[in-house]
Amino acid sequence: MKLSNKSLVVVVVAVLAFAGYVVVFFPLGGILSLNRQLQQARSELASISKSNQRLAAEEAQLKNPRYIEHLARSSYGLVKPGQTEYVIMPGSPLYVPSKSLGGTGTTSTVPHS
Repeated sequence: MKLSNKSLVVVVVAVLAFAGYVVVFFPLGGILSLNRQLQQARSELASISKSNQRLAAEEAQLKNPRYIEHLARSSYGLVKPGQTEYVIMPGSPLYVPSKSLGGTGTTSTVPHS
C-alpha cells in the first residue's frame, strides 16, 4: 500500500499538529500549577512579613524598662519595693471598675510612709 503525496502531507501535518499540541499544552498545566503555588507563597510571605513587623515592634517595646514596669503593674498587679497596693471596692466614692482585676475594684499604689 503506497501513500500518495497528498496523503503523506496530511499524515505529516497531523503528526506535527499532535506533537505541537503535546509540546504546548502538557507543560502549560504544570506552568499554571507552578503559578498558583507562587501566588500562594507570595501571599504567605506577605502574611509572615506583617507578623514579623508586629513581633519586632513588640520586641522593641519589651526592651523599654518603662513599658515593662507598666506591664508588671497593669497586668500582674506588681508594686515596687516600699509601695503598698490598695484595692478600692465597689460602693466607695473612689471606685472605678478595673479590667485588670476582672471588674472587682480599682487599684492604687502608694509609697510606704
